[in-house]
Formats: sequence, structure tokens, C-alpha cells
Amino acid sequence: MTTLKAILCIIFICFSFTRNIQGQPTLAQDWEASLVKIMKGGESGFSVPHGCGLLVKGQEIGLTYLITNRHLIGDRDSLYFIMTNYDTSSAPPKLTPCEVIYPLNNDKGNPVWISYPDTLFDIAIIPLLEMHNDCIKTFRVFPSEKISDFEGISEGDFVYFYGLPFMSRLQRSGESVALVRGGIVSYKAEEPTVINNTLLTYGQFLIDGFSYRGNSGSPVITSCGQDSSARLVGIVVGHIPQADLISHLAITNGTLVLDTTVVEKNTGLAIVSGAHILKEMVDIADREFRRIIERAKNQKNQ
Repeated sequence: MTTLKAILCIIFICFSFTRNIQGQPTLAQDWEASLVKIMKGGESGFSVPHGCGLLVKGQEIGLTYLITNRHLIGDRDSLYFIMTNYDTSSAPPKLTPCEVIYPLNNDKGNPVWISYPDTLFDIAIIPLLEMHNDCIKTFRVFPSEKISDFEGISEGDFVYFYGLPFMSRLQRSGESVALVRGGIVSYKAEEPTVINNTLLTYGQFLIDGFSYRGNSGSPVITSCGQDSSARLVGIVVGHIPQADLISHLAITNGTLVLDTTVVEKNTGLAIVSGAHILKEMVDIADREFRRIIERAKNQKNQ
């Protein structure tokens, strides 16, 4: 029965992602509105989905932040992503894509983004200080009260994660569509643990669900449809690999030899950094950028 419910729930949320229905916006539409699609490339039409991010609101100074994986930023000078215009003048609200090329360094060449101190969590946060288009007026941020603590997730819980796997070749009106996947929480790291030579630490957990390229930064939620109790419990940062040996006969210099190749496979276990880390990241960013703003005001007044 639980499996049937999960399947029906996935079908429902996928339907909500791919079609606007009459009446109030579904939770799926709310989640999709706060999702950011991070792209490879800098020109429209010559880019592919690279991963995801989520828009959240700071608690202290009201800044809006983009939270994503550290490895998606890399050494870039700018980040090309697609936000969603959230037009509430129609019922249901109309969601339309908005392309953004956002600088990752300030005028002095210093990064404007912050990485989580423990690099194992692979989390970065970018303040959206200035936007040169209309997106800043119409986008929707994920409500901070729906971000769960690590204690809010247990082994055996069924969760959903949505993102752009396979560099998302599923498109609607020329735009990549987020795909929803699901699985149970198969392991919750209460202490440092090594699985297949991959280190997990407290604050991370595994989902019994396949995560592929393009799922990096995928938000993980506890429910779907119009369930108001749904919570954000983490974001996907990778998967547990499995190294297999593939052997075959080959002829080298006229001699028959056994050639062995190491092939990495996906075990179907997605690695998730818990949402409490996202809360902590927002607090760190609020403190840092409050100091920057106050310092700029003091310099201006001198």
C-alpha cells in the first residue's frame, strides 16, 4: 500500500509540474517556482542543465540567497541560471522562465559567495544582491519555516527529490523540465561512516534512489501534491559509486592477454546533506553580509 501511495504521489506531482491546473497553486508549483536551474554555457540555446539550486530568504537582513552545491560553482566568474517568474495575476499563478547571468566576484575580484566550512557537505550560498532584469520582482523564495532539522528525518521515511537528471532532456516549450524521483531514507549518518570508500558525516543521509548528473543541488522534500506538511530535509550532493572490474581477452604484441578495466557504476544510493546545514549556511551568510553592508555604510558616511 505504501509503495502504491508513493507511485501515485510521484505521478501527481509530475503532472503538476508539467501542467497548470485550475484553482489554487499546488505545492508542486510552489516548489518549482523556487527552483533554480543552473546551466552550463552562457548563451541561450547553447547551454545544458548542470544542476539545481533553491532560493531562500535570510532571517536577519532580508537578503535572498541561492543555495546549491559547491562543485557547481567551481572556478567560474559568473553563474548562468534560470529562475522562474511567478505571476500571481492569473489563477493559477503563471510560471515563466527567466535567464540570469550573475557575477560571482565583486569589483575587486573577490568571491561574493560563501562555501560551507566543512567541504564534505558540498554546500555554497550566493547572495542575490543585484539583478539586472525583472526577475528580482517576481520570483518566489522557499519558505524558511518549511526547512526541517536533521532530527525531522528518520530511516525508512519516503522522500522525493526533484532536479535535472541526465542533463534533463525532457522539455516543455523548449525549456528543461524538473523531474521528480523518490525513495526511502536508507541510512542516516549519526557519526562518520565509510561506504564503498565514500565518507559520510553527521548531518548527511542516503536515499534509495538513483541520482545522476544534473541532480546536484536537487531539493529533497517529505511529501508532494497539496500537502501543507511537506518539509525540505536536504539537497542532493552526489551518489555512492561502485567500482566494478570488467575483464576481456585482448591481443598485445601478438600475445593473448587478459585486459581488466575499472568501471564506476551508480549504486542507486543518493547522498544528501541535511537541511539543517542550509539553515546554518543562511545564518553564516547573514552575519557575513551584515558586516559588509554595515562597513559600506560607515565608509559612505565618512
